[in-house]
Amino acid sequence: MGFFDDYTDAPKYGSVRSCRLYYAHIAKEYDAIYTHYGQADIAKSYLNSDAIDNINGLEGSIESVVFYRSGDRPAPHNVFATPDGIAAGIEKKGYRTSYADGYTGHFAFSDGEEPVDLNGAPAAVMQTPFPASKSWFVYDEASGTYKRFQYKKEHIDGENGEQLAFTNVIFQFVPGRVIDGKGRMEFDTVGNGTGKYFTGGKYVDITWKKADLNSPSYFYDGNGDQLVMNPGKTCICMIRADAADNIGIYETADAFPAP
Repeated sequence: MGFFDDYTDAPKYGSVRSCRLYYAHIAKEYDAIYTHYGQADIAKSYLNSDAIDNINGLEGSIESVVFYRSGDRPAPHNVFATPDGIAAGIEKKGYRTSYADGYTGHFAFSDGEEPVDLNGAPAAVMQTPFPASKSWFVYDEASGTYKRFQYKKEHIDGENGEQLAFTNVIFQFVPGRVIDGKGRMEFDTVGNGTGKYFTGGKYVDITWKKADLNSPSYFYDGNGDQLVMNPGKTCICMIRADAADNIGIYETADAFPAP
């Protein structure tokens, strides 16, 4: 799920897929307007309440205003939204476009003058335990970012042809479980747990805490202070806590057994 501070700064967004309840819960803590096309049954009551501002492609009066289908790929992977369409949907729904009073945000960033030095262990490559995509990240020293791979190749932005790259990567270990025969999952986003923070080719152990559904998730370093990160794009991989031992962290790229 992507979060965009300025959604006008792109030609289009997609493909837009259906909601899972934990996606909506995460969107809520960012005070975001959540844009999706349909939803799992378990998410319907939450989406239809006043708990979260959301734009749903299955809502008849919204679909043609916000979304369109591309002819270059099969359904359901061909739904896209444009900035103008999203703006029209926001106006039609009457949603506010400024943060709610009291919203404080999630992260603490350095001033950018000096890079954050983790004094941590080397992490040239790290791999998630996601069984389908088998995604992994490789540190690129020239750009100072971790470049993302999935399905045995580079993860490429379909609009500009560039590989996805992140200054910060967080592995957040969250209690989760499969809830039906189709493999749908649920996560306990409220509570606390552990994780890993990667930046600049190194990593450290961290913890996280979320007080309730309306509160942000905060991340903390080994001293219990709020984690200070390098300014830049951030990718958070929410990983089932019982799969934490299945991640891979490699000191060198040569040590990584690529899928």
